[in-house]
Amino acid sequence: PSGDVQVFNHSTEIVKRNPECQRLIGRRMSFHGESAGTNRWTRNRPVASSRVKDQFGNEHILMRFYVEGDLGDGIVQLDMTKNSGKDKFEYRYLHVHIGGMWR
Repeated sequence: PSGDVQVFNHSTEIVKRNPECQRLIGRRMSFHGESAGTNRWTRNRPVASSRVKDQFGNEHILMRFYVEGDLGDGIVQLDMTKNSGKDKFEYRYLHVHIGGMWR
């Protein structure tokens, strides 16, 4: 995937299928972006993402979003890279930081 929405959707599926995430967060997970207000139901929650090129000409997609479940919550951060001369992005890392760090 290369579009931000596709990257988000693919990444959420990876997290949902991970047994350790299921154990710590719960099987029923919801994902969202940044909070732009105080009302949980009306706030806009866009996913934080950016595209940058490094000094070697490799393109990066950097993204951060949140996961909530019935057992816990966390922050998901990822970096996908497309090396110059290649046509496909690959995960460099996908981290899930478990805990209420963002509240």
